[in-house]
Amino acid sequence: MPILVSFTAAKKFGSSEFVAVTLGAALVHPDIISLFNSNTVIQFLGFPVKGIDYSFTFIPVVIAVFLLSKLEKLLNKVIHENLKIFLLPIISLVIMVPLTFIVIGPIATIITKAVGTGYTALYTACPILVGVLIGATWQALVIKGIHWAVMPIVINNLYLYGVDTLMALMLPASLGQGGAVLGVLLKTKNKNIRKVAKGAIPTGLTGVTESSIYGITLKYKTPFICASIGGAVGGAIAGASGSATMGYVIPGLLTLPVYFGKGFGGLIIAAGTSYVLAAVLSFITFKDPV
Repeated sequence: MPILVSFTAAKKFGSSEFVAVTLGAALVHPDIISLFNSNTVIQFLGFPVKGIDYSFTFIPVVIAVFLLSKLEKLLNKVIHENLKIFLLPIISLVIMVPLTFIVIGPIATIITKAVGTGYTALYTACPILVGVLIGATWQALVIKGIHWAVMPIVINNLYLYGVDTLMALMLPASLGQGGAVLGVLLKTKNKNIRKVAKGAIPTGLTGVTESSIYGITLKYKTPFICASIGGAVGGAIAGASGSATMGYVIPGLLTLPVYFGKGFGGLIIAAGTSYVLAAVLSFITFKDPV
């Protein structure tokens, strides 16, 4: 995970992808894994370094690459142009690798555990309410692209607990969009709308909802509201059943096997309810545009 994330983070923050990947690889070096497994603490330049398993972490490498991008900009100003190809990567790694192990890694790990504990406490206190909120608002987050900011919580939960309940709440929200499109397809007499709807339904069932949102539901407004209502009801059912995923996937029918386990039956009911309810509401409320 640190190697994969370091590459995409470098592209986002504008640092060298090669240096960033090397930094990410340092976090999963076999010696670091051995240090974690032995549960020992070593000294580096007088600072204690405890072995931490970064293999499936997300936050530490993002913070490290962000600081790397700032360091590279500074070094670019002070290093002679002819020496940059040699000195810039070396100096960057000499500074960032120890800094990551001594400071960034331990602090980010505390943040990681705090985020996981906070979400778990909220979900444990009221899973139905969390299900309603996620089911109703998830596709609204997709419109703005904000949903990617939530994904670190999913990855974090999988790293800490081996399962994640948040993604299970996203499944009814995604299928609600497909159900709303089905309702429009059954109601409309417009040939162009029917054509778009027929193309959007299959992709919606797989969890890729952009064609449903931009082609039908958001464009005609009321179907999107119907999809959100269906997602909220389905999310409540999924939350009440304690449904969870064992892997990081796109929430759709093709990825149902990762939800096997506790609450799987409830998740199937939630997904079906969301789909059917959104379809019925959309069929009742949709009117062809004049």
